[in-house]
Amino acid sequence: VGSEMCIRDRSYALAKFLSNYMSEYHAQILIEFLISFTLWNILNIIVMNLKLNDGYLSRLDWLDFRNRIVSIIHGVFILFLSTYNTFFVHSGCGERNTRFEEIIMNFTNGYFAYDFVAMAYLGILDKSMTIHHSICIGGLSAGLWTGLSADVLISALFLTEISNPSMHLRNMLRLLGFRYTKAYETSEWSYMGNSLTC
Repeated sequence: VGSEMCIRDRSYALAKFLSNYMSEYHAQILIEFLISFTLWNILNIIVMNLKLNDGYLSRLDWLDFRNRIVSIIHGVFILFLSTYNTFFVHSGCGERNTRFEEIIMNFTNGYFAYDFVAMAYLGILDKSMTIHHSICIGGLSAGLWTGLSADVLISALFLTEISNPSMHLRNMLRLLGFRYTKAYETSEWSYMGNSLTC
């Protein structure tokens, strides 16, 4: 309870400071983004320190494998959230974003910022991921900053994230040496099927 009060007090102090420079809405969006970014980094630290039987991997493969664990967690969560929003509670075209949509977009924007920084820090960021993450962060930030277009952005998240868990699982199985197994084949077919249908 004490740490929760401390976080709430610091969040309030940051919001009060930011209100000198931006609207209350934008200060709230920025704070939520920073919280999401921080939570994804904490999860990364936890995953990097898990005791798993992957010590035989090369350093780059080990870092890629561990980073993909966080990516799968994000992919599964955002798949459920974006599915619910897309099919049940989305805002209409041209309407203001709902509070639920803002949370989904900030949750994901914080993840993409975390992943971009983590991949750069770990030395596994390439040109295609730099472009991909920049577009994602830019698009989500624009939707959050203007308060519009969440219906389209979250529907796009649904379409793109539906294949992510099987894509990451396929790559993780390959890294662990399970390339020629039924599990790998199943995840590969699932990834290709989801990618082609969505």
